[in-house]
Amino acid sequence: MLAWDHAAGFTLGTYIFIDFEMLKLYYDYDSQNGTAYAETLLWHEFCHVLDRLYPDYRKQFYALIGFEILSDEIPIPEEVKNTLIYNPDVNRHDSYAKFKINGEDKDCMLVTRCPDSVYMQGEGLMDYFTSNKGIYLLALDENLEPYKIGEKWAMYHASEVSNFDYVMSNGNTDYCVDPEECIADNFSFAIMQDQSCPNQGLLKQILEILSK
Repeated sequence: MLAWDHAAGFTLGTYIFIDFEMLKLYYDYDSQNGTAYAETLLWHEFCHVLDRLYPDYRKQFYALIGFEILSDEIPIPEEVKNTLIYNPDVNRHDSYAKFKINGEDKDCMLVTRCPDSVYMQGEGLMDYFTSNKGIYLLALDENLEPYKIGEKWAMYHASEVSNFDYVMSNGNTDYCVDPEECIADNFSFAIMQDQSCPNQGLLKQILEILSK
């Protein structure tokens, strides 16, 4: 797997790491926007920790955007695994959702790849993610395992999925490299009461889960 480098924040276990030098590239900390961004980032990373500590929360959060979590991890083929970008916030590859591809609903898991093995970092890497360039869907068969079409694994780029943005929180975030990141963004939006999100219903559902 390729390394995910120069993130503004990430988690390992129950530890949260924030790169303040990276944050300064985005905002001036003396500004109101900078303070809000830092707080939003902290809530985003906190969600990853919460999901690890309380699997039931993770299961409920994922279900809000149509992802189901399996008891075991989905076996990723070695040819695909070798092109994946390692993300420390994604603790397990065990979830899938239905996506509409070529007019058909297909069970797929998300994988973030750099197929050309191009090592990127900083803003170039984040653009690669938020523009969906590195997001692929690995199709699953009736046993929820990857399968081949001919000699190639059944895999589709996010641009080939007609309902990708809808499934991934209906446009609340561009950070859709994995349901874990999508949910973490929406979690932080819900806590921060971000009124700019088009799907306010999802944020309300997240707060309802937390209130139980």
